[in-house]
Amino acid sequence: MALFARFKYQFILFLVLLSGLALVYQLLQSNAEAARKEYDTRLLEAREEAELHIRTAIDVYSTLVSSIRSYVNHANKYPTEDELFHFLKDLIRDTRFQDSIVVSWVDTNQVFRYSVTPFHIDPYHLKGVSVVNLRPPHEVAALNRLMFEPDIQLFPPINLVEGWAGFPFNFSVFDEEERSRGYFAPIVNVKYLLNRIYANPKSQGYVYRFSVNDSIYFNREKVLNRFHEEQGKKDPEDFRNYPYKELDFIGSEIDFYNLKIKVEVAHKEAFREDVRISGMTYAWYVLLIIISVIVWLQYVRHSRLNAQLVGTQKNLNEKNQELESQVNQIQTLIKEVHHRVKNNLQIIASLLNLQRMNESNEEVIRALLKSKNRIQSMALVHQKLYGNEHLTNIYVREYLEQLMGHLEGSFLDDQYAVENSIEVPNDMQFGMDTMIPLGLILNELLTNSYKYAFEEGKVNSIRLKIQKTEEHQFVLIYADSGPGISEDIDVFNSGTLGLELITILSEQIGGELQYLRESSEFRILFRV
Repeated sequence: MALFARFKYQFILFLVLLSGLALVYQLLQSNAEAARKEYDTRLLEAREEAELHIRTAIDVYSTLVSSIRSYVNHANKYPTEDELFHFLKDLIRDTRFQDSIVVSWVDTNQVFRYSVTPFHIDPYHLKGVSVVNLRPPHEVAALNRLMFEPDIQLFPPINLVEGWAGFPFNFSVFDEEERSRGYFAPIVNVKYLLNRIYANPKSQGYVYRFSVNDSIYFNREKVLNRFHEEQGKKDPEDFRNYPYKELDFIGSEIDFYNLKIKVEVAHKEAFREDVRISGMTYAWYVLLIIISVIVWLQYVRHSRLNAQLVGTQKNLNEKNQELESQVNQIQTLIKEVHHRVKNNLQIIASLLNLQRMNESNEEVIRALLKSKNRIQSMALVHQKLYGNEHLTNIYVREYLEQLMGHLEGSFLDDQYAVENSIEVPNDMQFGMDTMIPLGLILNELLTNSYKYAFEEGKVNSIRLKIQKTEEHQFVLIYADSGPGISEDIDVFNSGTLGLELITILSEQIGGELQYLRESSEFRILFRV
């Protein structure tokens, strides 16, 4: 049971594939039986069509012979060979009979009195010839009896010396006093009878065998008394041209006056099951088995991988929890560092402020104030980082607003009115490595504006703009309403600490410092 439980899915797959194989076998057997049934049905249809064509041809033969008999028996006087010739010619034209026919009158002495065809009179030179020299004694005896029979008689087909085989019809003729004048012998080519069958395109796949009274075989060219090679013209569709002993003939008999014509039909090709269908079906099924096995193996492999992934995911979750705990600890430490750095910078700023208050030298006082503001700008960065959840980036606009507010409180009196224009997106953020140099640069620019640019009783303004120009590239634009830097001062080589500090800090953030005198505007192109 444990073994079955372990391999139950493999066992189920095996049973499904085995059942499918049995089903495929049954379907192929059913298909083969249907093909065999269709094969036999087509043969039956071919026999029925051949029988129909022969019955139609027999009707034509009967019409021809009956018309000749009626003409002879109802003529005002016994017809001459010329009259019979013209009648036969008209009759053939009306019935559209295209094959050979010869009509002869034989007297009571079994001598040909005349012989005509639709195209010639006595073409075979039979006039005056005795039938005894042409037919075997038993047929001559039968013909003698025929002279006194009222019905049309049909003898088995014969080979004519003219080179074709025909059905010999015979009917007796009498004079006005009911005395026998012999008999008429219309002989009609058998080719007309058989050509109707071979003219059908469906007949090309079949072999036909024709016989009379199960003893005499005939084809379109000759009568065959025995199965042996004959001299003269041959019928290419004769059954002896095929392995007739191996063919499976089916037949039926048709009454033709006093003869029984047997029509037999067989397929030219023996029934063969289409192995292509079986081969392709089994090939597809084998391919299906291979695909099923591959899918099963992939399923087993994926199941194992999924189990491994579940274990690995569990381990990763545990490690992520450990790392998250460690990150939280590190963030707490970093916040503490920023907090302490900010406090230390505030202490330094406070010390500088105390020192400034105890100084009387104006130069020293201004220098201490500048240093305190610079330190304050850096302390503000650490304060923002300490208050930021991510500990990495600072919202630029919020920082600038606080920096400008601090510097206004340090330099401006109530007598100056300043309009600040800050054009910075609310969501713009920079890291500490960019924000500290940028804060120091703005500290110097703002300090310079507050000290030298503004006048009492005048609308003073500062315009500060930071915008993104390309990917990772920004521009800082700073301008105030003051007269700008004097033209005799070289901004890049001024010798003043503030301008030199701006130049150095611009290079530190990978920027390029520009000063436009016509608009008194500083521009710094930098990358983040």
